[in-house]
This record gives sequence, structure tokens and C-alpha cells, in this order.
Amino acid sequence: MRRFAPQLFAQLFCVPLLLLFVTGSQAQVPIQPRMGRHVLQSGDLEYREVKTEIDPQYKLLAEQAVQADFRKIQLLNIGLLKLVLHYSPDTSEKPVRKQIGSTLGEVKKVATRLRYGLNIPKIEAPTKYNVAFAPGVILLDKAITSFVENPLFQERRVVDPGLTERAGKDITAIVQLCDLLRKLTKGN
Repeated sequence: MRRFAPQLFAQLFCVPLLLLFVTGSQAQVPIQPRMGRHVLQSGDLEYREVKTEIDPQYKLLAEQAVQADFRKIQLLNIGLLKLVLHYSPDTSEKPVRKQIGSTLGEVKKVATRLRYGLNIPKIEAPTKYNVAFAPGVILLDKAITSFVENPLFQERRVVDPGLTERAGKDITAIVQLCDLLRKLTKGN
């Protein structure tokens, strides 16, 4: 009888205790993760539903960055026009050409950021520019002015495919003209 005592003890005491914990754990409410993810497991597969809302704070930061880029492209345009006013390709010094080239590079970078920040579609422009430096700068100024004064950006919640296409053409023209003018400043 001594040999059966440990087995009998385990059966009489441990099994009901184990059943008590198992039935008690099923009655608890499952805890949801705080990140907004819900996980359902089915055999080897795991399905996830991810919350895709963007935090309003990040939306505000993105809007502020776009506004800053709008101001920056206008200020760069004014600075470029001032530099070009005193620039002569024949007599100008290398530092002025270098400064014009870096300003054009910055304009291109800001224009590209604005394209992505405003979700403007990339439009392939059939226009290939073949102009001298001064007329190219005037065309760049017109493209920047046209882009900035687009009614699509002046009023909130304006949705017009024609204005979006115009904005895409303006951004493409800005980028192409910046590339052309940088080549011209390096070539002299």
C-alpha cells in the first residue's frame, strides 16, 4: 500500500487543483494589446489587423514641413534672382557661380520634397529646355511662381485634376530647369 500512496495523493490532490486553475483561466477576459493590433491564430497561420490611422501630431508636423518648404522655395527663388542680377557668365568669379549652382541644387531638392509632401503626380514633360542662362532663370522664376500661386494650394480642400496636372508640370519644369542651369554654371 505504501507504493500507491504517492500516486493516489497526486490523483486526489493535484488533478482537481489543476482543473481548478484551467477552468478559472478560461473565465477571464482576454487582454487586448495597447498598440491597436488584434491577433487571431488559426493553426500555423497568424492574421493581424493593424491600425492604420496616423497620429494627428504627425499630420500637423507634415503640414508644417510643407509650409516651410513653400516659403523656402520662394526665398531661394528671390535669392537666386539677386545672385543672377549681378552675374555675368563672361566676367563672373568662380565663387558666385558656385553659389548659384548650390542654390539651384537646393531649389531642386525642395521642389522634389514638395512633390512628395503634397502627393503631386510626376508628369513627364515633353519640353526639353535648350536656352541660355538668363532666359533659363526667367523660365525657372515663372515656373516657381506658377507653382506657388496655384489655386490648388491657396484654398483648402480644392480638388481639381487640371490644377493637379498644372502643379505636376510646374514641378517637373522646376527640376529640369535647375538641372540645365546647373550644367550651364559649371560649363562656364
